[in-house]
Amino acid sequence: WGGGRCVIDYSGVSTEKDEKSPRIVAYPAEGQTNVQRAFDNENPDPLPGGDEEAGIAISLTFFDEPEVRDAAVEVTEKSGVSVDGYLSSQEKPARSDFPNEHSIVFIPSNPLDANVKYHVKVTATVNGEAYTKEWDFTSGQKMAEGRNW
Repeated sequence: WGGGRCVIDYSGVSTEKDEKSPRIVAYPAEGQTNVQRAFDNENPDPLPGGDEEAGIAISLTFFDEPEVRDAAVEVTEKSGVSVDGYLSSQEKPARSDFPNEHSIVFIPSNPLDANVKYHVKVTATVNGEAYTKEWDFTSGQKMAEGRNW
């Protein structure tokens, strides 16, 4: 496979909407491997300090526009070491001029270590009910697309 574009249809085939089960997509995906380690210079930069050496964004995106409150994200290496970073959510965007309407995003303060398994735990109140999502992914060798430093 030489690259290209991938289009994902999140709309599904049903015309009925299940209000108790909002459509939620995690990135990196559960079990994903070879995840790039660094943030790739988005413009405008969603980080408060404009850090260029930040890790790849870890996110949960809610496609049914629920009310998401009290978001918290814990990212740990397989060894149990916590990863420091920036949290951005509906009620508390990392930058006040860069709103985050339908996602909970955690951007590590530094690039992730190479070839390490990470565990993510997200907690929040979604539409008034407690919500928890946990998953694992593994970083790769590459820092960011087009860069290998």
